[in-house]
Amino acid sequence: MSRNTFWIIVIFVAAIVGAMLGPTILGDLDPETVIIIAIVFLAVFIGIIVYSLSANKAPPKASAEQIAATRSPPPAGKGRIYIVRRGLVGAAQGMNVAIDGFGSSQLKSNRFVMAEVDPGTHHISANMARGGKKSAAAMDVAVAEGESVFVDAMLEMGMMRGTTVLTIIDKGQAQSKLEGAKMLSWKPA
Repeated sequence: MSRNTFWIIVIFVAAIVGAMLGPTILGDLDPETVIIIAIVFLAVFIGIIVYSLSANKAPPKASAEQIAATRSPPPAGKGRIYIVRRGLVGAAQGMNVAIDGFGSSQLKSNRFVMAEVDPGTHHISANMARGGKKSAAAMDVAVAEGESVFVDAMLEMGMMRGTTVLTIIDKGQAQSKLEGAKMLSWKPA
């Protein structure tokens, strides 16, 4: 069982227990106290969301030429690395991604970047915008001339924080993930 599945089950069970025990516990309190507790919980919840999203940046969208280039093979003497992010977990929070010597960008869910790189081994790193080094992941990817490598960047949730996970996927999986995703540009290194 993955960590995401485990935490979904824990949240579901907690919601059911809360729905069953909540009225009993809150029924003993006067209405004003219940309202104050609800307002405090709502304020904390909104504060956590605002804090999590406050580190988001808006990288530029790819130009029409860059988008058209993704539909053709890599140019002579180059390979391509695609980094795609899909999924619901932490979808609105930015994930910082970088390829050594090429550039960096920030992906939210349903976004991707593509880099035309020289053949060889390249270092890819990713971390959540508000996760710092605790959420970081990295991998080395070997790219041959004319080859495209697809990397799936996702967030795997734990109890208190998420961890970035990078996985190489095949072309078939990549096509389904890239379908409908928006391409973003890189900030040069």
